[in-house]
Amino acid sequence: MPSRSTLLLLLLPALLALGPSATAQCTENDRTVQPVDLKVRLWYTNGRPVTERERIQLLNSLESYVGEVFSDNQGEADFRVSPGSYVLRISGPNVEDTTTPVFRLLCNEGTHFENVDVKMKAGSEAGSESTVVSPAAPGSTVAAVDLNVPDKAHKEFEKGSAALQHNDLAAARKAFEKAIQIYPQYAGAYNNLGLIAMKSGDRAAALAAFQQAVRINDHYPLACINLARLLLPDKKYSEAQELLSRALSTDPLNLDALTMLADVQLETAHYDQAINTAWKVHSMPHEGYSVVHIMAALAFEARHMPQEAAVEYATYLKESPNGPAAQRAAAALAKLQNQGP
Repeated sequence: MPSRSTLLLLLLPALLALGPSATAQCTENDRTVQPVDLKVRLWYTNGRPVTERERIQLLNSLESYVGEVFSDNQGEADFRVSPGSYVLRISGPNVEDTTTPVFRLLCNEGTHFENVDVKMKAGSEAGSESTVVSPAAPGSTVAAVDLNVPDKAHKEFEKGSAALQHNDLAAARKAFEKAIQIYPQYAGAYNNLGLIAMKSGDRAAALAAFQQAVRINDHYPLACINLARLLLPDKKYSEAQELLSRALSTDPLNLDALTMLADVQLETAHYDQAINTAWKVHSMPHEGYSVVHIMAALAFEARHMPQEAAVEYATYLKESPNGPAAQRAAAALAKLQNQGP
């Protein structure tokens, strides 16, 4: 069986891949599959539409980032994406963080509507007849600087997001760069430039873009996670752990951040912490994140607890019988079973 570092480097790139879900479940020829117009409408639980600009993140069913927009003054927002399984994550200064259940966009569906109920934060005047948008509180997922984005910059950001969803990287880059020219403190635009650089294979440009996004907002989860992702192969564990801790302080259930944190804890010989973090992931719906059981198994082996390690290998095989580490997990499990008590 390969070394711990080799195994995790093999698994993590596949686990943390960016972009829409690859499991759209389409039976038509790919050339006939049309993008779906996803129309989102936000409502307060008192029945009023959301009239403030709140951040709407679109994630695939593995909770990897796809795109984001801000709602308009009627609580509406649009995405244009490929068929597949998605969730929406809503956040902002006036609403409690909300993540929707997984929903499906069907092949050739045309238009899909998602109505999302959100709760007002305590003390917020949201939903009243006269509402003033306040800056984000410290540690909020939404940076105050992004909430103050001028309309022209916001329109360029939406244009870039639409282009990015269609994998038109040149058009997306141009729009995000223009948004930054209009509003130099646009953390979200820098983060998306980093995504484009990653897709283009330009690691240095991606690193610079994510670093700038984090400088603007050091608790912006997406940028912190993306920057940590680039630091892991260089074994910059201390820096990566700090970034992941910041991300989790505002988005404590983020599976990408938790999985990478378990990796860092394993690599730095904090075995009990790695096990606990892996179990936290396992306690939530975590399709596509079964690698945490490999991490827990390796931590148990390092602590000379073979029976517990065997359980983790077996759990991985149950959850991902055809996963990228299935053969290695089966071999490790057989070896532990042959050793006996």
